[in-house]
Amino acid sequence: LDKSPVLKRRRLQRIIRQMDNHFIICGASHVGQYLASELDASGRSFIVVDLNAQIAEEFEGKYTHGKVVEGDCTDSDFLQEVGIEKARGAFVTTGDDNLNIVICVTLRQLNPRLRIVSNAKDRDAEKKLLSVGADRVISPSYIGALRMASEMVRPTVTSFLDEMLRDTNRDLRIEEFSVSESWAGRPISELPLHGLRYSLVLAINSAGDWMYNPDPAHVLQPQSRLIMMTSTEELNTLKTRME
Repeated sequence: LDKSPVLKRRRLQRIIRQMDNHFIICGASHVGQYLASELDASGRSFIVVDLNAQIAEEFEGKYTHGKVVEGDCTDSDFLQEVGIEKARGAFVTTGDDNLNIVICVTLRQLNPRLRIVSNAKDRDAEKKLLSVGADRVISPSYIGALRMASEMVRPTVTSFLDEMLRDTNRDLRIEEFSVSESWAGRPISELPLHGLRYSLVLAINSAGDWMYNPDPAHVLQPQSRLIMMTSTEELNTLKTRME
C-alpha cells in the first residue's frame, strides 16, 4: 500500500470534504490537545490544524472522530479546504495572542455565523479578540487560578466534577439541547427520558433568563436551551428522541 505524502494528503482531503457541522481547532498547543481529547470523547467531529508538520504526523490516527493536519489558519484558501463554511465552531489556541487575533479576523471574515472561542495568555488581549470576532475569550491562567481556589475552599465539589468526567463507565457530561418546534408547548415531564438513568434536566435558558431545577410542569418554549447532565451513550439517544 502506497503511503506517499501526496496520496495521504488526498485521502485526508476527501475525508475533510465529507465533514459537516464540525469543529476546527487552530493550534495544537496543550490547550488544543486537551480540546481535541474532549471533543473526541464526546463523539464530536473536528480538525486540528497546526503549522508544525511534525505535530500533525505525531497525532495522526490518535483520534476516532478527528483529524490533525498541517496548515496555516491565517490562510483563507486553506481554511476553505478544511470546511470553514460548513463548520459549527472554531477554537483559536495557538498560545500567541497576536496570532490569535489575526486568526479570529480571518475566521470571522470567512464565516460570519461561526462561533469562535479563543484563548488568551494576556487578559489585556481579551478586548482585542472580542472586537475582531471572537464570541468568547478564555484565559487559562485565570481559569487555573479559580480552580486552585476551588480546590482549597470546596474540594468535595471539584472532586465530584473530576470524578464525573473521568468515570469511563458512565462518561458523564453537562450538555445543552435546543427545544425544537416539535417539543415547544409541552411540559418538561413529557421529555423522553424514560430508561435513561444518567440524564437529568438541570436548568433552562429562555431568552437569557435562567430557571434552575425547573418544575416538571414547566412548559417548554421555542428555542429555549435545556442544560442537562447525561452520559455519552445516552446523549446520542437523546439527540434522536428530541428531534
